[in-house]
Amino acid sequence: GGGGGGAGGGATSGAARSVRQAPSAGSKLLVTTNDSRLRLFQMDDYQQLCKYKGLRNEEGMQIKASFSEDGQHVVCGSENGGAYVWNTRPPASSSAFHGKRDRNRAYETFEAAAGGAERVAICTVAVFAPAAAARAAADAQGLRLGGAECSSAIVTADYEGGVKVFARGMRPR
Repeated sequence: GGGGGGAGGGATSGAARSVRQAPSAGSKLLVTTNDSRLRLFQMDDYQQLCKYKGLRNEEGMQIKASFSEDGQHVVCGSENGGAYVWNTRPPASSSAFHGKRDRNRAYETFEAAAGGAERVAICTVAVFAPAAAARAAADAQGLRLGGAECSSAIVTADYEGGVKVFARGMRPR
C-alpha cells in the first residue's frame, strides 16, 4: 500500500516514532517521524492536515510531541537539545506556510536539555503542564500567569534523565 513509514518506506517518508491524539474530541492525530517532521492527520479520512518543520529527529530517537490542553499548540523535543512550539492555527495572513498551506515552519524554540560543552543532550519529551498545575505553581510563587494557562508551562525531559520546567508569561501579582 500507500506511502509512508512502513516497511520499505525509506527516509523520505519518515518512520513514525510517536502518535498522540488531539484533546478536542480526539478528531486528529499528531505523528512524530524520524525525518524531522511532525504530521497532523484528520482521523476520519486520514488526510494530512499539516506538516510541522523545525525540530531535528534523524537518528531514530523516540522523540515525542504533544498538544496543549486546548489543542491550539504543539510542542516537541529535538536531537539538538531544543524544544519547539507551533501554533496549530496560524493566522490566515501568516507567512508560516511559505506558499504551501499544509506546511507550518513558524515556531518558537528554546534550549530544553542540559547538554555539556562536549555534546548536546537530546530533548526526548516535551509536554504542556496542565493548566491547573501551571496555575497552582504560579500561585505558590506569588506570580500571575499571562496569556493562555494551558500553554504557559512546558515540562521537558532529556536522554540523560534531566527534567526541566519552563514558564512563559508569569509576572508578579
